[in-house]
Amino acid sequence: MAKAITLFLLIVFIFSVTSLGASDAPALYKAALKKFDEAKLLEKEGVELLVKAAALGNSDALYTLAYFYDNGYYFKKDKKKAFYLYDKSAHSGNMNAQFALSLIYYNGGVCKKDRKKSFLWMKKSAENGKVKAMVLLSLMYFTGEGVVGDRKKAKYWMKKAIRRGSKKAKLYWDKYNYDSY
Repeated sequence: MAKAITLFLLIVFIFSVTSLGASDAPALYKAALKKFDEAKLLEKEGVELLVKAAALGNSDALYTLAYFYDNGYYFKKDKKKAFYLYDKSAHSGNMNAQFALSLIYYNGGVCKKDRKKSFLWMKKSAENGKVKAMVLLSLMYFTGEGVVGDRKKAKYWMKKAIRRGSKKAKLYWDKYNYDSY
């Protein structure tokens, strides 16, 4: 009986989202996340909703799909496809995708190493509130990696990360004696 009710609710849900348009991409993304939280039986439906939300341009869905391809979740691992989706999501303003793209440019592999592009994406991610990006951006300013070194900017970003609760930022602050700048 419970399986029949679940199936009925799933059919009603899928029917209700088929009439959605591009403006409903956030709703599709949230619905996909909900499906992932439910029984494994519904995993396929969650992925289908995620793909649909990504196709409509939802930056969170694009990022999540990129993450799936990057790590081989549900799909076969495909770093090139992940890179493409991270890029698309990053250009839409997703701070997590911007951070991921920065790391890809920093390390190379699927693309040529480019420390300047890495810095630019790290900065965008930090400006959008990603605390890990604030810490790494500070270190980039501190070491001059991908940018002209600037200890005042390094101090600004590390202090901002500390205020946002980063324990790692506090460790770097103490290790590199940021107080002296």
